[in-house]
Amino acid sequence: SGSFSKDLILAWAASSNRILFWIAAFTVGLTAFYSARLFLVTFLGRARSPLSQHAQESSAVMIFPMLLLAVPAIFSGYPIVRQFFLPGAEPPHPEIESLVPTGLFLIGLLAAAVLYGRGPAQDPLRISILANRLYIDMAYDWAVRKCQDALASGISWMDRCVINSVCIQGTARTIWIAGFLLRYLQLGNLQTYVCFFGIGAVLFLAFLLFS
Repeated sequence: SGSFSKDLILAWAASSNRILFWIAAFTVGLTAFYSARLFLVTFLGRARSPLSQHAQESSAVMIFPMLLLAVPAIFSGYPIVRQFFLPGAEPPHPEIESLVPTGLFLIGLLAAAVLYGRGPAQDPLRISILANRLYIDMAYDWAVRKCQDALASGISWMDRCVINSVCIQGTARTIWIAGFLLRYLQLGNLQTYVCFFGIGAVLFLAFLLFS
């Protein structure tokens, strides 16, 4: 499925950008190689675990929908059907669809058959950078541990020590302390209030005299 649309992409790329065409055509060979490898190792190779030795076919609830999907995947890309869904999609040089991509496709199939035709127990073509998935997982793990975790720790510290302790709790504690001190001014004693009034008056007169 998808091979018809890929053929259209290749044909249009061949008429507009040769570099992109050859890159995409090379991936056709890679697709054929890993798809054939998958089939040979999975279905024709030796079982590698007790569970796979006794594997059973899927039930009808899985097979029937896949058969329904297989019908349009096989026939929908032919020009007689494609014209109803993608009018004007015919490339200017349709012959390119059956030349370079087909050749690379056959090369990929042949290479997979030679390397995996007998279902080897171990991968005969082991390339470190490919076996480790271009080290993308390792780079991602390093980025998470070193960068993301460090950033999360810094944000956590700022949340605890600055935002929570200073901004939130600090404000609340300041108001509480101010209220705790000011409540001593509310004694309910008339003599004390007269004393406070006198002190205030003296301070006010002092301010007027010395300012």
